[in-house]
Amino acid sequence: MNFKLLPTVRPAKHVPAARANARRGMPASSLLLLCGMLCLGGCQYFGAVLSKFSDDPKTPAEYIPTREDMLVLIEDSHNPDLIGILGDRLMTNVAEKLTTHKIDQLIDPRKLIEFRSEHLEQYRHMSILALAHMLKARQVLYADVVSFSVSAPIGSDTAKGTITAYVKIVDAQTGETRWPQDAGPRIITVESPTLPVKAGDTLEPLNDYIVDRLSDRISQLFYEHITADEPAEQKDQ
Repeated sequence: MNFKLLPTVRPAKHVPAARANARRGMPASSLLLLCGMLCLGGCQYFGAVLSKFSDDPKTPAEYIPTREDMLVLIEDSHNPDLIGILGDRLMTNVAEKLTTHKIDQLIDPRKLIEFRSEHLEQYRHMSILALAHMLKARQVLYADVVSFSVSAPIGSDTAKGTITAYVKIVDAQTGETRWPQDAGPRIITVESPTLPVKAGDTLEPLNDYIVDRLSDRISQLFYEHITADEPAEQKDQ
């Protein structure tokens, strides 16, 4: 009698479900469910942590100038010689701060300063629009310093200063005010603390303080800035 050998049939090897899932990868739906569970348990914690490192409260810009060439002009319209070189420093500082914050289509203030020094009489008879046209500006950030005073009592070793400027943006083609439109000019007042002054010293430290703070306040009108950076002594209207 002939016998045929049958092939050996081995029993199927049991593979745990966890290992099977690990081999073929976890389904996308399961991954989403897992992420959701983690978020429910941890998002509040991570949100609290991130809030600790989030940006400080910010003050939005009051007006964002259009992307056109802009001239920064700061002067005392009634007494141009009163603020003198301080006006030049203010213009330069404001232009630099605006450029740093991406408001960069600015006419270099040095062009205006150079023209005034070389053609003083002509400059004194030129209007805001005439200066803007000469320098090919489409708009003017104009600040008129209406008051600047320094108090240094006789016999005292301290001094204090106050400066006020009216600020607006002027359309260089029409002469109309682009900003603010619903009221008069924006009024910015900066008052210095009482600073010590030694006998024989100049008031340069006081002037530096006034220029720096007023430059900050004028430029910050036009870009978002950290509220904590606003000088505590500011008086705006």
